[in-house]
Amino acid sequence: MNPTEEAVEYFRRKDDYGRLFPLFAKKIESLGNIGGSVILENPTTTERRAIERWLKNKKTSAGKDEMKIPLKKFEESFKGKRFEGADFYKVVEGVVGRVLVSNKIKKEQSERQRKEYFLSLKTKYKSEMADVLIDFIISKESGAMVFNLAYSQEKFQEIENVIKAISYLPLKVSKRLPIFAEMVTGNPHAFDKEPKLINSLQMINCYFNGVKYEIIEDKEEETGLLFEFGILRDDLLNFVTCNGLIAEKNGEIIKSWYYACEENMVKNVPLREIQVIDKVYPKVGNTVFVLENSGVYSSVLDKNIEEKVMPIICTHGQFKLSGLILIKKLIESGCRVFYSGDFDPDGISMAYRLKKKFGDKVVYWRYTSEDYIESLSEVSISERIQLLNSINDDLLNPLMEKMIKIQRAGYQEKLINKLYNDIVG
Repeated sequence: MNPTEEAVEYFRRKDDYGRLFPLFAKKIESLGNIGGSVILENPTTTERRAIERWLKNKKTSAGKDEMKIPLKKFEESFKGKRFEGADFYKVVEGVVGRVLVSNKIKKEQSERQRKEYFLSLKTKYKSEMADVLIDFIISKESGAMVFNLAYSQEKFQEIENVIKAISYLPLKVSKRLPIFAEMVTGNPHAFDKEPKLINSLQMINCYFNGVKYEIIEDKEEETGLLFEFGILRDDLLNFVTCNGLIAEKNGEIIKSWYYACEENMVKNVPLREIQVIDKVYPKVGNTVFVLENSGVYSSVLDKNIEEKVMPIICTHGQFKLSGLILIKKLIESGCRVFYSGDFDPDGISMAYRLKKKFGDKVVYWRYTSEDYIESLSEVSISERIQLLNSINDDLLNPLMEKMIKIQRAGYQEKLINKLYNDIVG
């Protein structure tokens, strides 16, 4: 046997070195070379004697219950022994029973395998959308983390399901989410709680619109994003309430809308119907009023004893996709939208988001400091007040300063008379 083989045989037989060589292997792989030191914790008396004897009684203590062993010194101790000339690197490999690969090389190999895996999916699911998504994933762009995490957890079927789904887009004919999921995976619930699908659509959307990726945290925004690609999450329970509006389809007035106006009746309109109308506008004028609180909305209608035409929408709290699409269609018809909500951080945030989305076509309605004072309640908003810091709007700043100072919520119920008078004006 040559010196290296003899050294391997010797150290494999000696139990006193059994814990030491795996530490050597780990250090070599970490550094990519023979260097540094390892710490042997709680060495036994025989381990300490054997190692010190091998190192020719050089100091090895790192603490009371530790031994610090420099790899170079251990390697130098081959000199003058029958193992002189042994390759220490090969000795460590032989003793631990595996080829040592530096962490850097491991990382490079892992990265190459990851890239090859996603490129194989690119070949399998050829489409523009899938290409864009996979390029994002390979380059580890913002939003791709969920895919790389799934890859590290070997959730390959989940990954492939999403990329396969993306390859179908954009859909020529809209499909409900369960139908789409069944078509892609055979399981109608495959995408019910699948964040990678939303992340994918957001990355693709940002790519084609040339904007920076931002995480979507609002459920209704997710619904809107799916809708943009022809996927319907819920088109019946997602509804908006309105009255005083006329809708058209294929150039003709839809009778149900027309007669609702004639009878001055309220309509609950689901997303299913809103998405197919071509045009919507108020029966009278070009102004539409939006209230988020259903109780306030109904109370305003109660005051309309003369049955005047009042084009009003109720969004029922946080905006649903049905409400946003209806408002968009009204604005496309040339309408101005007056929006009113409660005086609390969430209510102000909703108003701000709506104006940010539609610009000057949306008007803040009854959002003055005077309206706030008149609507004050005893409900504290101190726990949510920091939410106002994310709002930057000169029109809202005086109101927000007052809210930050008083730190109490204001509610529309105290403004019902003024809201009604504004509408019938």
